Amino acid sequence: AGLTPAVSATVTVYAAAATSLYIYSHVTVAAAGGDFEPATEIVGLDRYNNAAGLVNATVSASRVSGPGRLQGVTQVVSSAGFATFSNLSLTAVGTYRVAYASPGLGAVTSANVTAAANVPYAVAVLVQPSTVVTAGVPFVQQPQAAVVDQLGNIIAGATNEVFVGVYSGPGSVSGRTALLPTNGVAAFTNQDLRAAGTNITLVFYNPDLYGGVSTAMTVRPHPVAAQIGTHIEASALV
Repeated sequence: AGLTPAVSATVTVYAAAATSLYIYSHVTVAAAGGDFEPATEIVGLDRYNNAAGLVNATVSASRVSGPGRLQGVTQVVSSAGFATFSNLSLTAVGTYRVAYASPGLGAVTSANVTAAANVPYAVAVLVQPSTVVTAGVPFVQQPQAAVVDQLGNIIAGATNEVFVGVYSGPGSVSGRTALLPTNGVAAFTNQDLRAAGTNITLVFYNPDLYGGVSTAMTVRPHPVAAQIGTHIEASALV
């Protein structure tokens, strides 16, 4: 008679100690300045590439590439097998890669993370108007203003109309004083000021956003107006 096969009891195989790191969850798209959602989770791998919990491992995050900074809590100690980064964010629009490292376990680098502009927050002066102008004559350098997020990133798809007016000093702005942005930027044309004076500033704004104020301008009297004034004064002396 043949032998009867014997079957063992259930055998549980556990992962060996972690020898490297593995990115368990990571964003690929994030809003600039906004926390990564979901949070980044790092686990370990044993030498057979089995998932292995991290035990009191200190894991650090750093920016490998990209135009801005990685901010938030960039060093954590693992808990329940995971190193969890709950408030990482990127400061500028662009494409990034982020590395995670732990002593004795090496480092692992994320796939590309695209940081996009956040929600509209303010109107910022992108190109300042000429600092010295002549009354009634269009500025040589016409101003440009951009709709930006809280970190100053231009929001290319913004539809917030941008208005301009005098913030300090006499007179008002002539020419186009309201403009819808193109690729986030409102490029004004044919603007001038009619009242002579010094330390005149312009404000670029939208009622729902914070505004931006230009550098100070000096407006010189128009030569024709100055000549008329001189003629009147001379006539009064005759």
